[in-house]
Amino acid sequence: MVRVRKNFQKIFLKSLNFLCKIVDPPFMTQQVLLAEDDHTTRELLTRLLAQQGFSVIGAEDGETALGSVSDETTIAIVDLRLPKLSGFRCLEEFRKRHAEMPVIVISSAGTKDAVLAMKQGAFHFLQKPLDRKEVLETLDRAIEWRKIVLQEKAIRTPFSSKAKALNGIRFEQSFLSELNEIDMEKSGVYLQCPVGGPLLEIAKHLHGRKATADERFIHLDFSTVPSSAMYRQLFGGGSDRGLLGYANGGTVLLENVQYLSPRVQKLLGEFFKTEGRDTFCIAAGHLALDSLRGREDVAPILLEVFSRQQVEIPPLRERKESLHELVENYLGQLRVELSLPEIEVSHDALKKLAEHNWPGNDNEVYSVLERAVLRGGDLGAIRISSDDLEIDTLSNASEEMSIERLGNLTLCEIENYFIQFHLDRCKGNKSQAARNLGITDRTIFNRIQKFGLQLSH
Repeated sequence: MVRVRKNFQKIFLKSLNFLCKIVDPPFMTQQVLLAEDDHTTRELLTRLLAQQGFSVIGAEDGETALGSVSDETTIAIVDLRLPKLSGFRCLEEFRKRHAEMPVIVISSAGTKDAVLAMKQGAFHFLQKPLDRKEVLETLDRAIEWRKIVLQEKAIRTPFSSKAKALNGIRFEQSFLSELNEIDMEKSGVYLQCPVGGPLLEIAKHLHGRKATADERFIHLDFSTVPSSAMYRQLFGGGSDRGLLGYANGGTVLLENVQYLSPRVQKLLGEFFKTEGRDTFCIAAGHLALDSLRGREDVAPILLEVFSRQQVEIPPLRERKESLHELVENYLGQLRVELSLPEIEVSHDALKKLAEHNWPGNDNEVYSVLERAVLRGGDLGAIRISSDDLEIDTLSNASEEMSIERLGNLTLCEIENYFIQFHLDRCKGNKSQAARNLGITDRTIFNRIQKFGLQLSH
């Protein structure tokens, strides 16, 4: 039980650390270093930031500021005229040691300080006396900028064992050839990806084919973005260029574009056909592209951007011959993450894995194995038996999580979801699925043909 507890703590801390990097301040505290020698200004700013949910570390001179910053510091606010060590010197050191940390500089001096600081890599310059609204807006932009830098850093690092599947482990050569045939000089592509499939890895693979050192990768899932914030996130406002501006000729992965308002969709389509022509757009969703045509909530101009190139990512049930390699990859990843000497899988466990239909696709495989490893006991080497695999329990949990999101779907999408759910449960038996749903065989057949629903085998 000791090992199980320690392993669980490792996974929890790893997840918490990941969330701290990507979640906005209302949901996770962000640490701000505030280097200001004036006591009154420092206290007022500390109160303002604390009210917004930030954790503030104060420093009254440059030496203290340098000693206080760490990898957990999200943003630094630095007065350029600090005692002991100037704000300019602090800015220089911060850029060397923590390049992903935006540094906002403040000063009562004139334009000369502002120009010099921006040349040295400052994120933004604020003139004293400070304006409350301007401070908060600058912080919001700095947080978004940091997210993008961290995304770029993740893209530049080698793929994990999950992404190595693109070298032929998890996919048929025909699918890899289809990916390689995508013309990266065209404006975009539509990826139809099953829920829980390896969308991000494939998008990164495509970006890697196109990217140079200066090109960015931006990922937005509109099913998780509040509708009131969608326009600003994409296009920004004022001096904020928005995420599309930051992409600047790189790659943009857009999931669930149907959640955007028709007005924003139209603006997005116009962007990719004009000033954003050098930016490669990957639009993605679990619905077939043809099912989006003619819908009132999808702008035709946006469909034009990526309709010329379409790729369907096969669900895991159609590539089960590579399940063994996938399991080996994930076990290797868990072995490293949990510092385990060895993880073995019994023959019965492998058989149980092979017989499952995997409605949650690749993500479900990893979750099942992770839970099994945590149940492995106190021994150094872990052997997973079929009893350790909580497949049915996890599948039900995945289905419930999907149901929680149904409130964000259209009636057509909800209907398709439940038809697909029963087709999977009945292993492709259309008549049985129709009886479970209380509809006729002709109705379910028409739905399968019209919306390209998948039949399990």
